[in-house]
This record gives sequence, C-alpha cells and structure tokens, in this order.
Amino acid sequence: MRPPQYTTKTRNGSRGRLTQFRDKDLNISTMNSHESMKLTDWWIQSAYLTCRLPLAVHSNPAVVLPKQDYNDWKGQLRFAAKLIAGVLDFKCKLDSQSLPIEYSRAKPLCMDLYAKILSSCRIPGPKHDTLINYGSTRSPPTHVTVVRNFQFFHLDVYNSDGSPLTVDQIHMQLQRIRNFSWKTDKEPLGVLTSDHRNTWGQAYNTLMKDKLNRESVRAIQQSIFTVCLDSPVLKISEEKYTSRMAAQMLHGGGSYSNSGNRWFDKALQFIVGEDGSCGVIYEQSCGEGPPIATILDHVLDYW
Repeated sequence: MRPPQYTTKTRNGSRGRLTQFRDKDLNISTMNSHESMKLTDWWIQSAYLTCRLPLAVHSNPAVVLPKQDYNDWKGQLRFAAKLIAGVLDFKCKLDSQSLPIEYSRAKPLCMDLYAKILSSCRIPGPKHDTLINYGSTRSPPTHVTVVRNFQFFHLDVYNSDGSPLTVDQIHMQLQRIRNFSWKTDKEPLGVLTSDHRNTWGQAYNTLMKDKLNRESVRAIQQSIFTVCLDSPVLKISEEKYTSRMAAQMLHGGGSYSNSGNRWFDKALQFIVGEDGSCGVIYEQSCGEGPPIATILDHVLDYW
C-alpha cells in the first residue's frame, strides 16, 4: 500500500483542524472530568446534532488517498481485505490499551476519542439527532458493514475464539459478497441518509416500523465501521478524474453513481473503488481529523 497524502476537505473549503483554547479564554486546566464532559456534550449538541443541514457535503469531511496499483475487482477485494485487517489490528491495540500515548506541549492527550470513532453511529431525529457508541455496550459488535451495488452486507470479522479473521479469510468473504451483489437494479437506500436531517428523520421513523428494515438498519448502525466497494468512475481526463475522485469520497457522485453505497450517519466509512481509488469519509460528531489520520497511518502501514 502506498503511504497516505491526506486531503481532508468539505465543499466550502474548510480543512480539518484541531482548535486549541487559551487558558485565559477557558481555564481547562482547572476543570474536572465531569465539567469537561459537560462541555464536550454541549459542543457536540450545539455544533453537530442540532444542525439540520445534510451531512453529505455540508458536514462530513472526506479524505482522498493516493490511487492504488490495481484496476479491477480482484485488486479491489484484495486491497479491501488488507484494509479491514489493518483496522482490526488497530482496534486490537486500542482494546488492549497498547496504543502509544499522544502528547501536546509535553502533556498527555485523552485517548478516549479513538474508542468513540469505531462502532459509532449518528441516529436521525425529526428535530435533533443522537449519537450512540455501540462499542461501550455489554456485547460490543463483532462485524463490519460491506456495501456493493447499493446492497448492505453484515460481515463477521472475528473467529469463535475471539481472534480477528486473517486477510485470506476476509478476502474469501468479500468474494462471497461480490457473488451475492452482482445485480445493479437495487434501490439506493443509502441516499436517504444524505437528505436534510428533518426529512431523513421522518423517513427513518417510517422505515423502522418494519421489523426487517429495523433489523437491517440496526446491523449497519452497530457495525465497527463500513467498507464501500464502489464501481469505477468514467475517466475523461486526468484533471477531471482527480476532481471526480474528490466528489466520490465526499458524496459518492449521486444516486446513479455510488452515493447509494454510503450510510452518511456512520462514524467511519472506508471507500475502495474498483479503479484503484480509495479514501475515507467520517461523521464529525464522532471524531476529528487527527485521530482519523492516525488510524489511516496505521492501516496503510499494516501492509
């Protein structure tokens, strides 16, 4: 895998940033953990969960990674298998608390944010959204969501003894998913998550009234992360191709392209195109840019 060259961007041109408050503006050093948590909850509610603009383009940042050295579905599945294995390896280090402590100005930073990125999802509401981290439940999820041709699949990534699947095992399961998702006439259900939050919240309530729909949506929400196996994008010129790749990572290119392969409420979605394109899109209420970059560094260095 090639090393990443990060470009985190939203449509309005803003880049991911880590804001630092000066002590004279906000005396963080004297705040206890309870007060700090209250401030965090207030910020998440005010900045993200009460905002009713669509997540796609308006909120969710996208990261475009260098084009990989493959140009067919076989290479796509091999790369996706290695990517999944890399994220699981990162999660193993996170669960065992063996990740190196990060520092800023010689002071240790809180590492809790990493646990909130995995197994998290934003839940739409008619007036405001909620954020749930399923990794902190009594039975943390052991599966990832794989999407191809607008079809969502539940992929268990751990063996019965608790060990993660190997790259070869994951690759075999991805081949099975491909065999079950060859039809291209499915409704792009994932596009609903790109709508205005009030509109999506109302549609979500209707969707969840059906038992099968409810179980399917819950499986997506509870998954550790999502992998989007995208169809190739028509290449016109190198300049336009680069712009199209940015659009693919940001919103999927529309309902006739790959937008139906997204669940924009999901905290972490890896995008792997059949043409070698790859990247990630993440939901900002679950995490900021620096932790996402750390995860990507680990995943791309894993192989």
